Amino acid sequence: MTRPGDPIMKIRDVTRTYQVSQGLFRGRRPLQALRGITLDIPKGRVLGLVGESGCGKSTLAQILLGLDRPTGGEILFEDRPIADYGRKVFGSRIQPIFQDPYSSLNPRKTVRQLIEMPLVVHGNRDSADRERRVRRMLDLMGMPSRVIDAYPAQMSGGQRQRIAIARALVTEPDVVICDEPTSALDVSVQAQVLNLLMDLRAEFDLTYLFISHDLGVVEHISDRVAVMYLGQIVEEADAETLFRAPAHPYTKALLASILVPDPHRGPPSVPLKAVQPDAMNLPSGCVFHPRCAEAVATCSVTAPDESVVGDHRTRCVVGLPSH
Repeated sequence: MTRPGDPIMKIRDVTRTYQVSQGLFRGRRPLQALRGITLDIPKGRVLGLVGESGCGKSTLAQILLGLDRPTGGEILFEDRPIADYGRKVFGSRIQPIFQDPYSSLNPRKTVRQLIEMPLVVHGNRDSADRERRVRRMLDLMGMPSRVIDAYPAQMSGGQRQRIAIARALVTEPDVVICDEPTSALDVSVQAQVLNLLMDLRAEFDLTYLFISHDLGVVEHISDRVAVMYLGQIVEEADAETLFRAPAHPYTKALLASILVPDPHRGPPSVPLKAVQPDAMNLPSGCVFHPRCAEAVATCSVTAPDESVVGDHRTRCVVGLPSH
């Protein structure tokens, strides 16, 4: 039995390589979406995973959900390889909340059918019990029972995402993979959904992997944060440390890009060189060095080892200051 704070999922040196077509008669080239990802997801905690679009966040989520397979490495759930679990057993213990509630819900199903579907899939044949659990989930979502026979098209974006959350939690999973769960919502609705997720975490003793590119949201909800760049974890620390004293230049650039509601400050000045990342043509040495304002000569030659101080780790030749 995993205790709170101990890793419930362990990701060890996971890689994922795709073969991408170059066009007619030009063959295929490898695209390394994940390159040696190692992470622990602590039980009962929220691990935030941040990085710009295309860095590999959603690829990792799909692998953790069993929707894709890694090229290499290992994923353990409660110290057992996930392959040891039956598909249905594992599916009942880890559930997703996707980015877009408009596309993740079947428009031809009612709210009742959408929420009870995981129960049906996992063999619950007691219609009265399913009805009770569906209504309980609606109550926890703060939604009136009259919507139980409504269709997604009759609901707002925030209501649809609440239905998606209810569907994910109705089987009472251990881990929830939240892949940009608020990015398609209005800002006012985002706050409501985030607070709901935090309340549900306490109610069900949930563990979240919270994937986002919105650092403000991640800071609000996460206990620990990992930063990904071109398929690698470049920095990981507890949320307070990472936002107070970031060590990697990419993390610093991400934090510098946050907009501040102050008309006198103007747009943020981001310390990045004007070079776009390209996963098909990875640079030598440190993959971030073409964009890094702090790069030195060795950065273009030698891939940095990981530096660790306490539970703060980063992948940079500059290393970590002692805390």
